[in-house]
Amino acid sequence: MSNADSFFGAMKGTVVTWLNSGLDNFIIPVAVLILAIITVVLIVKAAADHHRGQGDDLVERLKPAIICIIIIAILLTKNAWWGFLVGASA
Repeated sequence: MSNADSFFGAMKGTVVTWLNSGLDNFIIPVAVLILAIITVVLIVKAAADHHRGQGDDLVERLKPAIICIIIIAILLTKNAWWGFLVGASA
């Protein structure tokens, strides 16, 4: 049974490294790009509505954009908080 444990232990390390690399190099940048586009569209739409006089409460219309900005910040700082939670740099 020792051989199986060492085999799967080595595979687990490789898979975790591969997943973290894919997350850092592909998923996070794509998610940040999509959220940035959504944020810009929401801000432009809220500004246009407010300029036309239809946006009574500008803060309420900007809340989804603020949430997108917070999510972007969390994604961009993934290495800092992931290292803190796991105890090693990812």
